[in-house]
Amino acid sequence: MRHLYLIPIFSAAALLAFAGCASAPLPAPAPKSEASPAVDTSAPAPVALATPVGPLLYLSKYADPAAAASAQWMVVPAKTGNLEFRIYDEGGRVVRVSTRPARSGDSVRVAWDGKDSAGGALPSDAYYLRITLRDSLDSAVYDPRWTTGGEVITARDAVTQALDSGRFQVDFYLAKDSRTNLNFGILAGALLHHPVWMKAMPAGKRRFVWKGSQNRDSLDFGKFHNLVHTVTGYSLSENALLVLSGSDPDFAALAMEKPPIARLLRPVATQARHPIGDILPPRFSIRIKNPLGLAPDGTPKISGKVQVEVIMDDAERLRVMSQRFEMMFFSDFFAIFEDEEAAVPFTFTWDVSAYKAGTHYLTCNIDTYAQASAARTLPVTIVESKDKK
Repeated sequence: MRHLYLIPIFSAAALLAFAGCASAPLPAPAPKSEASPAVDTSAPAPVALATPVGPLLYLSKYADPAAAASAQWMVVPAKTGNLEFRIYDEGGRVVRVSTRPARSGDSVRVAWDGKDSAGGALPSDAYYLRITLRDSLDSAVYDPRWTTGGEVITARDAVTQALDSGRFQVDFYLAKDSRTNLNFGILAGALLHHPVWMKAMPAGKRRFVWKGSQNRDSLDFGKFHNLVHTVTGYSLSENALLVLSGSDPDFAALAMEKPPIARLLRPVATQARHPIGDILPPRFSIRIKNPLGLAPDGTPKISGKVQVEVIMDDAERLRVMSQRFEMMFFSDFFAIFEDEEAAVPFTFTWDVSAYKAGTHYLTCNIDTYAQASAARTLPVTIVESKDKK
């Protein structure tokens, strides 16, 4: 298994803080909000596709319910019959269906407003179009659905200076519509956080913005002078339609049923071939089992040898263990312990006898064999043991 601290595409020039994220186009004359990425007008012109139902042209793949913008496509049926358009979410559920009669050679133009069959705005994510053409004898189907995406898209990126107090941003470019990951960690050390995970983003210039005060581990990232980052995109399949400016989808609540189509799967990144439900970042926490108490800042006080526990709820433990995973621990963000075939419950002994008194950081990274990663960092206060006095 590879760890984030070994990945060479980290940019050593990244010196910033992070937490929750938002996305917006770059440049953006007047974006509605940071969480509402607009379509990059520099995107390439649409290209007609040869499909079993007839030539298909995507005029726009982006629906924005808040801006009354629709995804649009045009199909020229290969024969006379009835056209059925089904749009699926990532979990394989149908969110919208429409049908219409069509004659061979006619141009049929369809628009989708990014809403479900009940008229409700859908979460901001990728959705998948399936077209069926039926006549009295036969049917033809266009259904190139993949699992999460295709080949890895290298994102050209750059970290800017703080926009204002505590706000930072990463600007980057995607060559194709992609699911995008943004990871932060310490150069040659621990993964600390992934503020963006498998977020469907349009091709073109993009921007992630976040506040350094909004990280779950309450870390002051302004103190970390060797913080680095990676931006990775996994290209979406040709029939993906993107809903913009909606709420974030809850992948954890979805039963992933979308079937892979073997003839369309090329040798691509492992993560891009798994259903999103299989690559959810592990949810866990770490704690000191036998602290001496709490320091004034609320961190656990420790000395000598202490027991470190990794904690998951039962459902998460079964999910992660069914995939197999490895676990690494870092002291002040540099590796001290690794278990390549870990299990939960998990406990190990941490000897801090040689550490200087003061604040230190214990980080746990979990990497599943499906290449999902997660991190938690626990600040601790080491006090001098009585034996050393």
